[in-house]
Amino acid sequence: SDVCSSDLTNLNKTFNISEELHNLEHEHHLIHQEIDKLEKHQHYTDQQLAQLKKRRLHLKDQIQQLKEQNGTPGT
Repeated sequence: SDVCSSDLTNLNKTFNISEELHNLEHEHHLIHQEIDKLEKHQHYTDQQLAQLKKRRLHLKDQIQQLKEQNGTPGT
């Protein structure tokens, strides 16, 4: 009974980490696309672009930390 409960807890943690990782990677991808679009059409201020790049870097760091915690190789 204890082993099954422990396995289920670990499975739930892995699923939650995987879901969070997926969400962070998706947001990172969307921001990357937005930055590309803004740079291509040059409809941005330096401040807007800097904020997006800072957010993208923060997301990348969060993704890397989650992967390290989960034992997933980094990219």
